[in-house]
Amino acid sequence: MSPIRALLLCLTTACATPPVAVEGRTVDPFEGEPVLFSSTPIEEVPLGKFLTDISASIQAWSQKTMTATSRTDVRKQNILEHHITQQARRRKDDLLYSLEAGPQHNRIIAAAALGFTRDPEVLSPLLVALEDPDSRVVGNALLGLTVLEHPDTPTERIATILSYDPSPQLRWGAAYCARTLAERGVRDEGLLDAGRSALLDTEPVVRSQCLLLLAIIGDAESLGAMEGLLQDEVPLVAAAAIRSIGLLGENVPAVRGDCARALVSELRTEDHRARERVHRSLVSLGNRDYGNDLSRWRIWALRLP
Repeated sequence: MSPIRALLLCLTTACATPPVAVEGRTVDPFEGEPVLFSSTPIEEVPLGKFLTDISASIQAWSQKTMTATSRTDVRKQNILEHHITQQARRRKDDLLYSLEAGPQHNRIIAAAALGFTRDPEVLSPLLVALEDPDSRVVGNALLGLTVLEHPDTPTERIATILSYDPSPQLRWGAAYCARTLAERGVRDEGLLDAGRSALLDTEPVVRSQCLLLLAIIGDAESLGAMEGLLQDEVPLVAAAAIRSIGLLGENVPAVRGDCARALVSELRTEDHRARERVHRSLVSLGNRDYGNDLSRWRIWALRLP
């Protein structure tokens, strides 16, 4: 798991999750072991049942990705992800057929499941699915591309969805996908422009994802906008702004001092949790720890170019 993804897991709040159907048995992956294997070979499971089971598992995995806060939760989520990956790889051909020629319900499930194969062969079908008239197929294709994390993924369509799609859910999916691809080294001017404009998006998750996207890319021109979001009314966005400014300073030495001073100014906040986040970002940025001594942090930051 990447440090940035781990950060987002800690920033989100937990919510109730449904049980997961895994190979004919209903289990709660967060109460006991997350995966119970059936004695029936996966190749012999009817396609309809296979798709139903893998859909439930992906739903549970997706929710846990955004809510896991303990090592135990993350471990169980990783085991479930491994299980989904093995299932998807063994029935990749069925998933490809389902996406390209199956009934709509099957196409929706296959668009997400194919990403778990981590097979470059599924990149092209998933890109085609981004043009589908059904927003459910598009949303799951974005999830599939996010999980696939292929470094050669074209980003034009993803950037268009991020910038212009009227659906908040699809913009969220595009932002998450874009940020994940940036972690894999994908760089594109269109993606950069889309990330900048999305800092004004009405959807908080989009703003938080794009803050991280721009910090990963190392977009120094967005520092001012990042500072503006330090006071965002949504805690998730404000927390992402804190981490993003610190990360930007780590990635772009030319603005390290500006980033440090922006963070130090936030140490005066009365919000205890925000102050802790600022402190962690400063420790990471400065490779030092002055604790709660604001004057020492200020002196250090002022000395930076």
